[in-house]
Amino acid sequence: MNGSISRCYIFYGNESCQLQQKTNRLSTSAGKLGLKISHKKTKVMCLGTSDMTPITLQQGNIDDVEDFVYLGGVLSIENGTQKDIKARLNKARHAFTQLKAVWKSKIYSL
Repeated sequence: MNGSISRCYIFYGNESCQLQQKTNRLSTSAGKLGLKISHKKTKVMCLGTSDMTPITLQQGNIDDVEDFVYLGGVLSIENGTQKDIKARLNKARHAFTQLKAVWKSKIYSL
């Protein structure tokens, strides 16, 4: 079996060396099962630190991102939950706009 992992893992650590160790353990465990972590699909977002050493896999460095969508919520380095709230309001606004024709219809009554 030779494939790639298609799950989302979130690691927490106080220092980049802790994140690197956790990434290495995941990569080693996946390798034992014939799987590998794609450095192109994997992203890193570091909160609360200004000195961040790049996290690497065997293929190269993992990209560092400023925004991340997880389970429909937007996590952001700079704005905290503000981007998440805006994204949820936009989704709700879009849903209400689509229902406008149903609410104005004379066919349906409450």
